[in-house]
Amino acid sequence: DYPTLSLNNLEIADFRTAKWKFKKLLKSEKHPGVDKYGWGNAFLLSRKGMIQWNDGSEAEAAILRHKAKSWDYIESNYLKLGELADFCSSHDVRLILITPPCWSSYTDGLDSLQLEKMYEITNRFKEEYNVSYLDYFKDSRFEADDFFDSNHLSDVGAIKFTMILNQDIESLDS
Repeated sequence: DYPTLSLNNLEIADFRTAKWKFKKLLKSEKHPGVDKYGWGNAFLLSRKGMIQWNDGSEAEAAILRHKAKSWDYIESNYLKLGELADFCSSHDVRLILITPPCWSSYTDGLDSLQLEKMYEITNRFKEEYNVSYLDYFKDSRFEADDFFDSNHLSDVGAIKFTMILNQDIESLDS
């Protein structure tokens, strides 16, 4: 049962969507989905063989799950993100927008209109709020073993992405 904001694709605006991870972590449950440092531990490369994803069915299911059900919330979500940008700015926090890498079975199958709209809004936001944007969506540095499935990095890929991201953020400052 997702909260309303999550249903409208603005999960960052509602803490309840991540609360279950924190609860599991605090209760020291066996598989909370994250380690004590907040690193996700559900998508281990060693467990990748447990799912079938090379036939494209996993990517198709993920694409369908992520397909916008409605375009009615774009502007209200944009305003919410604007509030976040203003908050960050007023507290001397640098906001950086990031699109993480995904595997080609996912990126190639996405609705082109939805993807175009995402980039249009991201670029508008970047300009209006003077934020940096790092796009790794179709980054060729990532290979099959960097992914657990079509749109989640494996533990190996997460480490690789973290190093790349850290380097790119540092270069923004120079």
